[in-house]
Amino acid sequence: MHCFFRHMPDVALSVALTTRIHAQPHEQLRADLQGCSWLVYLLPELAEQGLLSPPALQVPPEQERRLLFAAVVRYLTTIAGPAGTLLILDDLQWAGADAFDLLMALLRSSPSIRVIAAYRNTEIGVHGPLSTLVAELVREEKVRQVELGPLASYEARALLNNILKDRPESTEILVERILERAGGVPFFLISCARGVQAGALDASIETVALPWDAQQIIRQRVAILPETAQELLGLAAVVGRVIPAEILSEATTRPERELFSALDAACQARLLVEEGSSYHFAHDLIREVIEADLSAVRRRALHRQAALAWEQVTKTPPPEVLAYHYAQAGELATALGYLMQAADRARAAGAHREEANLLGQAIAFAQQIGQRQLELDLHVRRGNAFSGATLWAEAEAELTGVLERLSTDQETQRAEVLTILAEIHPWLPNVPRARREGLDALRLADRLGRDDLAARAMTALALAESSDGQPQVGLEHIRRALARAGEAHLAGLANSVMSASIYEYWLGHFQDAIESSRRAFSLAQQSYDTFSMAQALGNLGLALSGQGRYAEAFETFEQARRVAQERETWPWLARALTCCGGVHLDLFDFAGAEALAQEAREVSRSVNWLQSETSAGIDLLLNFARRGEVERTESLVDEVAQVVAVAQGAHGWLWRMRFVTARSEIALARGNWEEAALLAEEVIAQSQRTGRVKYEARGLEIRARALAALGRTHEAIALLQSAVDLVRATTDPMMFLRAATALLSLAGNDTLFAEARARALAILRALPDEDLARRFRQATHPLLTSAEP
Repeated sequence: MHCFFRHMPDVALSVALTTRIHAQPHEQLRADLQGCSWLVYLLPELAEQGLLSPPALQVPPEQERRLLFAAVVRYLTTIAGPAGTLLILDDLQWAGADAFDLLMALLRSSPSIRVIAAYRNTEIGVHGPLSTLVAELVREEKVRQVELGPLASYEARALLNNILKDRPESTEILVERILERAGGVPFFLISCARGVQAGALDASIETVALPWDAQQIIRQRVAILPETAQELLGLAAVVGRVIPAEILSEATTRPERELFSALDAACQARLLVEEGSSYHFAHDLIREVIEADLSAVRRRALHRQAALAWEQVTKTPPPEVLAYHYAQAGELATALGYLMQAADRARAAGAHREEANLLGQAIAFAQQIGQRQLELDLHVRRGNAFSGATLWAEAEAELTGVLERLSTDQETQRAEVLTILAEIHPWLPNVPRARREGLDALRLADRLGRDDLAARAMTALALAESSDGQPQVGLEHIRRALARAGEAHLAGLANSVMSASIYEYWLGHFQDAIESSRRAFSLAQQSYDTFSMAQALGNLGLALSGQGRYAEAFETFEQARRVAQERETWPWLARALTCCGGVHLDLFDFAGAEALAQEAREVSRSVNWLQSETSAGIDLLLNFARRGEVERTESLVDEVAQVVAVAQGAHGWLWRMRFVTARSEIALARGNWEEAALLAEEVIAQSQRTGRVKYEARGLEIRARALAALGRTHEAIALLQSAVDLVRATTDPMMFLRAATALLSLAGNDTLFAEARARALAILRALPDEDLARRFRQATHPLLTSAEP
């Protein structure tokens, strides 16, 4: 098969034929040109070179045209191999009527000739010669159309890499930005690549500018449109990426008939694309070029028209859209009002990062129009938004800046800012500063008679004052704070109620913790408090598991996961995973617990959240020890030890107690009985000081097992009896089952065996899926299958 590839100007195949002819020896060429004398009128050089003589006949122009076409067909048929001749023609949109007539003659006259032709449908008219040709070929069933869309991402990358194969490493970032901006359109990709080669594109500029030549092509496509269509495109570019038809109709000053004609022209030129009741630009770069070509005065006027259209057409127009248009129109005060509405809406949706971004814009506008007090108020709101998004460092910086700018007589705002800072500093962690700020806030709230602020400050102080491991003291502080606030101010105290729930859980008051968690979650929903909402769900899941309500607990953990993911509060996602993993660990689901702990650590590391990373690390140590895989604990022990050594606040005492528990279990798994017994003694002492029944019972069990291995069986039995008595009063079935089975392994007792078996069966019935049930059966096999101790 012979293959020709050339651009298709008005001279049609002349260049392709010339190239072919010049590549052939004269002897072969004379044979190929037999009977093609009329070809000299297309390629006069054939006569000059003595390869063809002009025809002797003189015929009318229309006959000459027919004979010329026949000569081209004859020549292409003569040189065709067994498979025929393939013509590949590019840029067919530039060809004239003569070229299309010749192309049609070729396709009709010789079945051995095939054509692949490419053209840009954005540059042909509905009634132009190319459209006529395509329609005729469709009617004769001689054509198949394939519409080419943008390149896939891997194809675009391959094209760019091929063009820029020798590029320096410094352009790698620029290449990535070009790929993102070009959207797979080859024309834009190649144009930008040439810009890189010419040094016209700067890698230090975040937004890649479209090269001048590409801009000119877009301008040319716009310029050939009627004036009304050009005007409409300017308005559409200002409206944005998605352009509702009703907004265009309302914003334009043109009559409806002219508007529809302009839209049709823009769509036929493939500058706009219709989609349902809206339009969008075929490529965002087209919109950018059109918008950039508007004068500043014209642009401001169009933005104002767009804003008024949104207000007129839509009952509840999106405030962020109105804020954007009014800001671009130069009406900052109006834009500021809409930005605040948009921030309120983002807060209600739990989108605190978006809220913070919107408030940042509002602060800039407030500065420009000289609204100092409003600016300070917005900074406080932004600090709260950062806190809701678990961006505590950003919240601290925002609120500390406000504090430095407040005058001495602005006591109410100072009390509010100090209270928020006191609430967030334990998470940074900086407990001493939280204590100071809480005391200052409480003094101001007392002087102002603000019971709501006083209750929040008292809660922050409770967290600080009980950071040495006194949850009972912390709970009493919070109850006093809630009593002071009363029902009148309860709506803003979700954090206080949530804090009470975790203290109640730690103390083993599971039903109280369930009620407080649910109350805190409800209050947090009402006040859009993601911070308290996410924590309350985690606390609720733990408290439900403490009552053996595992199906409800796992459903609650899943809800906590969803809330954290939807609101992008990744620390709370890590915490939900850690809490859920801890329950799996208690139920002997070691594989499931490990997977959750590892996921929690990955999420924590992605946002530098040390709290859940360390908690999950301790869970892994416990997991490996209980599975007898102590070799996996070696490097992790050192990692966790470094963090625990410098930990502050509630995490400090809690981590120290849990870490020494893990170390005692590792020593037990290694058969280091003396070390296990000593470490367990420390667990018992720490848990007794903090009121953590769960860890006291675990410490008693570990010490008893170690003593039994040392031959001190009587002491071990006494310790285990104490553990059983201690946990029997709790509602946690696993806590009791662990202590009871340890005692049964040393001292048989029908009553205790029956009680333990009943608890085990109750747990089995409460498990939500068969995998958990299977693992639980395997771990408690003797208890569930034996009829006697």
